Amino acid sequence: MITSARRTIFIVEDDPDILELMQIIVENEGFSVRTFIDAEKVEKEIELEQPSLLIMDLYIEKKDGAKLVKSLKRKKATRKMPVIIVSAKNSLEDIARDCKAEGYLKKPFDIKDLTLLLSNLVPR
Repeated sequence: MITSARRTIFIVEDDPDILELMQIIVENEGFSVRTFIDAEKVEKEIELEQPSLLIMDLYIEKKDGAKLVKSLKRKKATRKMPVIIVSAKNSLEDIARDCKAEGYLKKPFDIKDLTLLLSNLVPR
């Protein structure tokens, strides 16, 4: 059964320090957070509990983050779920547009940039 988690944000990041930092920032903004280092696991969990937002690192083990986002955007159940992609890659804006992500965050990122994206993409 799919449950609606109106205020839950999923974060997929394979760097434990960045993952912890993002979790702290997002929780301080009043959201519940679930963290993942494995894209395959997050894909299954999204089907069970649609989060309010997905923050997705582009380069993680076992799966290309952009491919996962493209796949989610093709599915009726997850098409409208907002996604922020995260990477240090220079062409991040183009990649975000290509995979239909609603936002992007370039590493290293400013906390204000993340909180602004959250406020713009997740209804309060």
